[in-house]
Amino acid sequence: PAFHCFTIQIIYFCFSNHKQKQNMKKTINYGLLMLVMLFTMASNIFADNKYGLKDNIQDGVILHCFDWTLADIQEEIPNIAKAGFTAVQTSPVHERAGKGSVWYDVYRPYDFKIGNGLGTEADLKALCAKAHEYGVKVIVDVVANHTDHPNVAERLKDESLYHERFGVGNWNDRHQVTFGMIGMWDLDTNNPTVQAIIKQYIQDLKACGVDGVRWDAIKHIGLPSEGDSFMQNVVDQEMYNYGEILDSTGGNDNVLFPEYQTYIMDLPIPLPVVLSTNLLAISIREKQRQKSWFIGVKAMILMPTMVVSQRIKARMLSIVLMQL
Repeated sequence: PAFHCFTIQIIYFCFSNHKQKQNMKKTINYGLLMLVMLFTMASNIFADNKYGLKDNIQDGVILHCFDWTLADIQEEIPNIAKAGFTAVQTSPVHERAGKGSVWYDVYRPYDFKIGNGLGTEADLKALCAKAHEYGVKVIVDVVANHTDHPNVAERLKDESLYHERFGVGNWNDRHQVTFGMIGMWDLDTNNPTVQAIIKQYIQDLKACGVDGVRWDAIKHIGLPSEGDSFMQNVVDQEMYNYGEILDSTGGNDNVLFPEYQTYIMDLPIPLPVVLSTNLLAISIREKQRQKSWFIGVKAMILMPTMVVSQRIKARMLSIVLMQL
């Protein structure tokens, strides 16, 4: 009804504001043209979100397409939208191991440029374009805390870009949590060069059409109150952001959680109070119902289970490892 009223108002405007009656035919044609334009716009809007998906990522459900290739996600976007998912989350897309490597290799950055075994920059652009056609948002997992030094690009080999080399021995010591290594060299995220490199990477993702970022190991990156300006200088507030904090921050959670949330919209609930939520959902490829869970905001890991292939076996093994 509101749309009809708007249409009538436009037609009335066309007639009432036309001074010469002899040009009535021209006015009618103009009014019809306006109607066609309006209906075209309306059809595009409704087509974008015909499944009633939420406009805001935080109001819907995220499908965590863990270790899927970007092309696989793109292929399944129509079914993902039909299943009611507001967004898809990809594995990290920065340069790293090629296709066929174990899942955790993509969490060992070689360089902060788009493209690895899961897909290229062109693949990411195509995925975002397809997803947006159906009203689905795209989130990319970003690893900014560490690299795979010394197996890194030349610009990341400088040891001054990293914190002192020691492992975390006390997880309740905030300094160790934010400066220590978790198996890989810990980037000095307060370093202007490090910030510039990762900020450009985020902007490159945004230019591809990415809507949000999931910040891996965010509790290992310090906050402005702790002398680290990474969060305020690198995080793009125009994008949707959420981060991984498991167990606790290693410090005063009552103080640090609110500060993280100044820059990141959502944070996972600490593990001690997390329940392994059994989520029943439609399997994307086989339409099989299965149980799955993911620690964090409303997200689920959902993988095909019916097709017996090396690729599917690798995916399912990754899910098992993540739930251990």
